[in-house]
Amino acid sequence: MQKSIIRQSDGLVINRIEYDSKSNWTPPDGHILTDDGKIGQTWDGKAFIDPEPLPEPEPPRDLEAEIDALKADTEKLKIDVKSLKSEASR
Repeated sequence: MQKSIIRQSDGLVINRIEYDSKSNWTPPDGHILTDDGKIGQTWDGKAFIDPEPLPEPEPPRDLEAEIDALKADTEKLKIDVKSLKSEASR
């Protein structure tokens, strides 16, 4: 028979197990067994609450374009440094 293990401190369902009621196994201190609940849900004393959905992943970055932009910025800085040096030597 399937059972859920609930952490009593926050009501979180931390595991689903195959439980043999004839065994002498008990959940660890601070945990209880229940027939219902899915891993990740929270028990509020009356009902199981689903967790918030995960945020959408960020789209993949175009690393080649970022590298090209950094190279262009680097070239601009080199030019600026050269012009500053020539102005300073005047």
